[in-house]
Amino acid sequence: MLVRALQRLRAAFLGLGVLAMAAGCGGGGGGGDSSGSQPSPQPGRIGAVAWAQSAVRADRDVFATSMQPALTASLTMQSAGVAYWFQYNYDKSLANVSYSPRTADNGLDFNISFSVFPARAPGSYTDTLSVTVCYDEACKSEVTGSPFKLPIRLEVGYLASAEEGVEQLPPAQSTVLNHDVLGASYSAALDAVITVSARPEPQLRVHDLRSGQTRSLPLQTVPTSLSVGADGLQAAIGHDGAVSLVDLRAGAAFPVRRFDVPMAVGSVLLAGTRIVAVGAQAFTQNSFYWVD
Repeated sequence: MLVRALQRLRAAFLGLGVLAMAAGCGGGGGGGDSSGSQPSPQPGRIGAVAWAQSAVRADRDVFATSMQPALTASLTMQSAGVAYWFQYNYDKSLANVSYSPRTADNGLDFNISFSVFPARAPGSYTDTLSVTVCYDEACKSEVTGSPFKLPIRLEVGYLASAEEGVEQLPPAQSTVLNHDVLGASYSAALDAVITVSARPEPQLRVHDLRSGQTRSLPLQTVPTSLSVGADGLQAAIGHDGAVSLVDLRAGAAFPVRRFDVPMAVGSVLLAGTRIVAVGAQAFTQNSFYWVD
């Protein structure tokens, strides 16, 4: 969804100075003293419009829960007391953008913050903040160079800092997963890491360590726990009100079988031919069930 905000700026001049006063909707530049270190634009024209940075990027850990501080992107300009109008566009599903007048020149500062909820899967999310500056309210006469575009990027990954006093070992190889991990185990028979995830959808994955390939099996509901059997060929998964038995071998005719249990499963154990499920209640008595 694109947000299109139209802001109107007008300048009024007092005496011989170039003091600007904003009127209409919003505030910002549209006049002011020109810096002695920069060339002044021609009378009645706006010049030297540019972003102070080439891009804006924020990094966020997948487990972070706090709000992320807003970043500032500065659109600098010399307007020499010329009134101007502007409009800006961005993807509201990715970020929140507001603006304020710059005190250093006649430009605008845009405050960019990224939405925390709903939580995002690891990966790169990109957009462009586009600002069009005009000489008239209808925006029929644009300032040269409009629209002024600034790439913005949000990187989501496993970025938590190492604990203090603990030596951080560099990994020989790393891969950024595009899903969360609610449980993981190793199958020696398959030489594979087995994981279950809830986002972006409930799935079990078999990560083959020899080939680097991954097989995925959809799950009917969100998993709560995982247990791989001693033979490494089967796994049990806990759910809210159910357990699943999964055949981990490729090409299995019926890879997932599901059994209802009358509770939310907090942990699960695959013991031979028996699935043992333990309740998820905290600070109360818990029940456990088993399925043969």
